[in-house]
Amino acid sequence: MQRFFSALLALLRDPRLKRLAIAGPERAPYGRAWLTAENIAQAAQLADSGNADAGLISLTSALTPTLKSAGAYFAIPRNLYPPIEQDAVVVMRSPLRDAAHTLLNFLLSAPIQAELAKGGLTPAQ
Repeated sequence: MQRFFSALLALLRDPRLKRLAIAGPERAPYGRAWLTAENIAQAAQLADSGNADAGLISLTSALTPTLKSAGAYFAIPRNLYPPIEQDAVVVMRSPLRDAAHTLLNFLLSAPIQAELAKGGLTPAQ
């Protein structure tokens, strides 16, 4: 935990940091910042292009090959924010109900859950 705060403070105190990009709180669950982006992708693009010196983006975005190779990242410890939960439902009267179940079963399969975990996501429960 100390290492996280030391890295964060070092970044924020770095005189080269002039602008910080972050997705807007209406579209991403991270909060507020100095330079507000429209969404996570724009925050990543602002940081990647140099229009912001750093960006607060999702771990899944930071782990993409392009961003991972372009700079450095650190993950905010999960105990510092409430869980970000996303759900899926199958609508009872949908004509594509069987296809939706097939998709959900695929997403819940062990190989796909392992790939999602590599991308920074918590396995489904």
